[in-house]
Amino acid sequence: MIKVLVVEDEKVVAWDIQRDLQRTGYTVVAIVSSAEAALHAADQHRPDLVLMDIHLAGPEDGISAAQSIAVCCNIPVIFLTAYVDESTVQRAAATSPYSYLVKPFRADQLHTAIQVALQRHRLEQTDQREQQQIANTLRSLGDPTITTNLQGKITFINAAAAALTGWQAHEALEQPIEQVFRLIDSETQAAIANPLQQAIQNDTLVRLSDHCLLIDRTGQTHCISDSATPIKNEQGETIGGVIVFQDISDRKHREDQLRQEAFCDLLTSLPNRRLFLDRLGQSFRTFCRTNQLFAVIFIDLDDFKTVNDTLGHLAGDQLLLEAGQRFAKCLRSLDTVARLGGDEFGFLLQAIEGQQDAERCGDRLLAQLAEPFILDQQSVQVKASIGITIADRSFQQAEDLLRAADLAMYKIKQDGGNSFQISP
Repeated sequence: MIKVLVVEDEKVVAWDIQRDLQRTGYTVVAIVSSAEAALHAADQHRPDLVLMDIHLAGPEDGISAAQSIAVCCNIPVIFLTAYVDESTVQRAAATSPYSYLVKPFRADQLHTAIQVALQRHRLEQTDQREQQQIANTLRSLGDPTITTNLQGKITFINAAAAALTGWQAHEALEQPIEQVFRLIDSETQAAIANPLQQAIQNDTLVRLSDHCLLIDRTGQTHCISDSATPIKNEQGETIGGVIVFQDISDRKHREDQLRQEAFCDLLTSLPNRRLFLDRLGQSFRTFCRTNQLFAVIFIDLDDFKTVNDTLGHLAGDQLLLEAGQRFAKCLRSLDTVARLGGDEFGFLLQAIEGQQDAERCGDRLLAQLAEPFILDQQSVQVKASIGITIADRSFQQAEDLLRAADLAMYKIKQDGGNSFQISP
């Protein structure tokens, strides 16, 4: 039975970790909340592994406690922390941790980290026969795992890693890690330096960026996350490295969908009010720094309620969709058109020379609506009321420009609509 010492100053978090560990078959020998108590418990219980929070009660933090435990007890330590700033990571890395899990994490991620940490610890103390036993255990890990020697040649690859990379295990052995584990940046498509080689060269834990893609043997790409760390022998000498990674393509896809839903209008696929206000804020801050002029346009369809009442909501939705498509034709790539809600649309005209540019855009928008819409097999003429605001120093915040454009739009609607007005 694997014994684990939990060092965590938040009781609720500690209890959650204890529950997850016990469900997975580990024995929690103690839960403590300070560096002093951690050292005492490690010496008393001699656990197989310590799960160490960095922020602890008392004058010493978890990094200091990990250093003491490594020196006195030779017990592997995994940091569990919410701290991911560079200075904290560097301090933690100096203690040669066996892993570094950022809260919150899943129980299966914790299990994988513990298994890899235990195997690495045993590799540092055992002979060749024991190393083979460890390799058998690594093969059973759910997460893809690869180890290399100091020259970067693969010494072990489990079934999950072989499946994801597209290589047969026997073919991958002794191959350079860069040939089997090929990485590129998803945004720039540039090659990424192999994290395992970096971990060995810099003698530290290395993590991939969020934009990393693994190219498998067939040329298919997979979005992955990973951590790589050096493997040391009993004398503290680096003898290779181990990398554990995950295919997070599905998670990334879900995140993209959530981001799409958060910032995109689902009917028109245009930016929604939230994204529009964010870009408006950026434009306003740029204007305050550089005086780069921009305009805000607020447009309301005059006849939308009539369409909904006479032709139904499906026809109303079709009108909004086609109107958004027509409006998008009036703008440049640097501009923004958004559906703000209902039958209201907003526009950001960037880097304009003056009011004349905004007026010309207003004319183009009205011209786009001049051509009838075919809704439910009927020709429908739609008009609009448009309010325009030009950025100037009298506005205190970005939202004031949108309100001013809204007021100008409302005034033109009262006057009969189908026109635009520049706010005073």
